[in-house]
Amino acid sequence: MQNERLELTLKAFLMGVLLSIVFCGANVYLGLKIGTTISASIPAAILSMGFLRFFKKYSALENSIAQTTASVGEAMAMTVIFVFPALLILNVWHEFHYSTIAFVLLPGTVIGVVYSVMLRKVLLKDPVLKFPEGFAIGKVLQATENVSAESGGGKILLLGMLVSALTNFCQAGFQVLSGAVFKFVHFGNKVAGTGLSFSIAIMSAGYLIGFMNMYPALISMILSWFVIVPWFSQLHSVTDSTNLMSTAFTVWKTNVRPIGVGIFISSGLLTMVILISPIYKGIKESIKAIETLTKVDANSKDIPLKYLSIILLLACVPIMYILFTQVSLLNNYSPIVNFILSILVIIIMLIFGFAIAAVSGYFAGLAGSTISPLSGLLFIAVIFVTAIVEVVSNNAVNASYTTILTTIILFVAVISGMAGITNSSIQDYKSGQIVSSTPYKQELVILIAAVIISFIAPIFIILIFNAYGIAGIVPHVGMDPNKTLSAPQASAVATLANNLIGGDANWKFFEIGAALGLCAFIFDRVGSYTGKFRFSMIMFGMGFYLPPDTVCALLVGAIIGTFINFAQDKVGNKFGDEVKSKLQSKSNMLICGLIAGESLMGLILAIPFIMFHSTDALKLSFVNIKGYESLSEILSIIVTILVFRTVYKVGTKVTVK
Repeated sequence: MQNERLELTLKAFLMGVLLSIVFCGANVYLGLKIGTTISASIPAAILSMGFLRFFKKYSALENSIAQTTASVGEAMAMTVIFVFPALLILNVWHEFHYSTIAFVLLPGTVIGVVYSVMLRKVLLKDPVLKFPEGFAIGKVLQATENVSAESGGGKILLLGMLVSALTNFCQAGFQVLSGAVFKFVHFGNKVAGTGLSFSIAIMSAGYLIGFMNMYPALISMILSWFVIVPWFSQLHSVTDSTNLMSTAFTVWKTNVRPIGVGIFISSGLLTMVILISPIYKGIKESIKAIETLTKVDANSKDIPLKYLSIILLLACVPIMYILFTQVSLLNNYSPIVNFILSILVIIIMLIFGFAIAAVSGYFAGLAGSTISPLSGLLFIAVIFVTAIVEVVSNNAVNASYTTILTTIILFVAVISGMAGITNSSIQDYKSGQIVSSTPYKQELVILIAAVIISFIAPIFIILIFNAYGIAGIVPHVGMDPNKTLSAPQASAVATLANNLIGGDANWKFFEIGAALGLCAFIFDRVGSYTGKFRFSMIMFGMGFYLPPDTVCALLVGAIIGTFINFAQDKVGNKFGDEVKSKLQSKSNMLICGLIAGESLMGLILAIPFIMFHSTDALKLSFVNIKGYESLSEILSIIVTILVFRTVYKVGTKVTVK
């Protein structure tokens, strides 16, 4: 029975926390694997309403609370995977330090929640911002008020999770299905080729991103693997005819990946430039809005200013402790001077963090969180923090290379926490506005969930590292570095920080990337002005930075999505937009299930992998038979076709009553 007055209830909050933990773990695994995360909001809304209907009294407002709480896990997973692995890659850490991660993650995210409250009114009332994802989430929340409106949504989601979980178990566990296929050719002194991952989750992520967002990655992937890699494999005469794949990947890591980082940096800078005016206006309005945070009706009420101030000050305490400790290691100044320096630095970081959070939130409202330039903004943060550290250290003899890198990465993590939670929560505020949720109740559950997940998220990354390894770093002797999870963003953060501090890096490829990023930006502006196309700089950079099998899998998923969307358009023309909308909801729900299922199975498989110190712990013996590798690739192709044939059927079949 619907009860409109039920909102912030224990059952809704606990369900939200549970889903937040689940989607945090899934996104930590997925993000380390391919560099992107999935939205937890719509699946959470469906699952939580299915749970709430077991009670006599429930409401859409309760569902909004559960969904808002669940989205925190996804947001915090981004900070964990984008930054902390850089400390491993830079050889500063040899294993993840639970207490340090939690101690840094907590204050950064809490400050981000405070910033999101300050920005909420300003961004939501901006007529330019359409909040595509927040609007879609709100419509799902409205639909769940009707028992029949989302009938079967939970079952479809669970079906997708089951199918992809079993597929991943066969790929990574039993290894009876191939995980990827590569083909490289040797002509003269040149080597070229590509690959295709059979990961259902990666293809499904491509489905959600869409071909119109992904096609820039196709262009950059072709440039990478069929132009740049062949050219440099010939130029440097590094071709190893006995292992073409190894040669190609060596050239790619050295000469191609830095181009992608350059594009990411260019993307972040240009995004900040084009948003200077609206963000400046927004900050001014936010400052004015702070004065009226408590002078509004209940339906628009935020957490009171005095409580926000207390929360902000408390969050600054651990940051101040870390900052003072690191600054003291960076120079020879007296404790008093370093204390004053720490206060100045933390003020500068809070201002810069607010600017990054504002840009992230604004862009999320403009184009959605899926294609947010958060990676580019993160690299700007690396440059900014490095500049501050260089000033504070004052070239002191006792400022070790390791100490400098540690300081940079830890404080980039703090800024990332501020931006990540704003990027996510601003969509939740929009969806809450659609169903008339009380803002301060949403803000409260986000804050509490952020505290809880701060102590849980580190467990996931430690578990995954010990099972799979990250970016070529293995936790146990005997593990294959080539089979570790790639952690794309963290690898880029490590590369950039190392080059900024090292001073002897070859910046040529970064500069080429920045120039290509500028060209992509101009091209995108032309397309936007004419209204005919858009050209995502982030995706253009991804084509250079991600391995070819991942990019190809994303593209395959995007093409499948385009084909199914075309079929749904035909159904819409025949049966009406309402039928089309329901079919799109079903297919998207199945896709979300496919992503979540594989990611969760990755976490489950981590347990035996850690116990036996090997990712071959469950490998079946007959897999080693000569010739089976080719058969496993064929089987994977068949399974992939069957899975997405099911998606097509679910997304296009009209049930006539």
